[in-house]
Amino acid sequence: MLGLFGTKQLESNVSVARAEQMFSERLLEEEKKLCKKCNSQRSAIIARLNEVRAAFAELGEKSPDEKRAEASKAVKDRFVEKAMTIISEFNAREFSSLSDIERFVAEIEKRIDEIRISPREAMHVRFFFEESSAKIAGQLNELVRAVGSLKKAISPLSQARIAVSGALGDYHGLKRTIAQTRQHISSIEKDRATALSRKISPKPFDPSGLNKLRAELKALESKRDLVWQALDSYFSGADKVLRKWAHVESEKDNLALIEKYLSSPHRAVFEDRSFRIKSILTKALSKSEEIKLEEKDVLKTENLLSMADEISRLRLEDEQMSKQIEFVRQMLKGEEILESQHKGDVDRARAIEKALSDQMTLEGNLRGEIERLDEESVKAKLRLEAELSKFLGQKVTIYDEVAVAD
Repeated sequence: MLGLFGTKQLESNVSVARAEQMFSERLLEEEKKLCKKCNSQRSAIIARLNEVRAAFAELGEKSPDEKRAEASKAVKDRFVEKAMTIISEFNAREFSSLSDIERFVAEIEKRIDEIRISPREAMHVRFFFEESSAKIAGQLNELVRAVGSLKKAISPLSQARIAVSGALGDYHGLKRTIAQTRQHISSIEKDRATALSRKISPKPFDPSGLNKLRAELKALESKRDLVWQALDSYFSGADKVLRKWAHVESEKDNLALIEKYLSSPHRAVFEDRSFRIKSILTKALSKSEEIKLEEKDVLKTENLLSMADEISRLRLEDEQMSKQIEFVRQMLKGEEILESQHKGDVDRARAIEKALSDQMTLEGNLRGEIERLDEESVKAKLRLEAELSKFLGQKVTIYDEVAVAD
């Protein structure tokens, strides 16, 4: 099997930890090769950048004799000063990792874009400094082509890293969610055993039990508040993006969803089970220039989108805790009934029965969720195996770890 970067015989049946290690080792190896190859391209790009700098310096020395050119000379001088500042600030150290190259490309593309001249300024510069401006334009085009060549050289490894890292992230995320859900089921079973013992062997009212439940409810609500605060905090970074996008969004359903996220992000996340806001934000970012987004808001929103798994986990945690809070409230209700002695033991038994029924329903739902997540994890593992096999150049099979009994 021919891989993206050649074939090297390694183990074929491995744990996910070993697979991750194999990927990291091979990635590091390929990065070193790529850096060695691309450093020469870096040198060529820096050379072209120096040529552009020299051409700007030459343009800076130009001074037409015509009196009517004074305004154009002022425009030219400002343009040259800005360009020389942008170029001189550029840091061009040698590459030691793929990330170094990606940062280099992003930075130099940003600098080239910042050197751009407005149409009105261009009219002044080209009229009186046609030869110099044409020379600079040609050199900038050569620089753009050189950067494009470098991007093309790193694209295969960059895309492979994204694909394998994404597959690993999906697989680990699903496994963590499954483990958390199983732990929650275990907690439910313990709570049910406690409730059953209270139902079968009722004891005289003891306020310590009531106080314990109240403390437990307060702790759960505090914990859920932290989850809500975390969700609200994550989405605060996308607030400006959502507000600006709302001015151009045409679909009523999307506008309603945006309003919910602006009003109460944690409630919106709870209702937005398919996470439709992700596609809305992605579309908004693709139109960042059109809706005049600031770079810091774009970065905050991109960071939010990269945390989709974490947000999904918090939503599940919110849902689970809300149901657990409801269960504790039902138990508390039973104890309060006992304390008040208004309805007696029969009402207390009914309250506990209701709580047990709710817990049985919740447990059934969670077990169904585990079945769904198990199916998703199988797909995620197959995708991870496929991406690793393509990257390493040999068929890789990841064996399942021993699952925790549910």
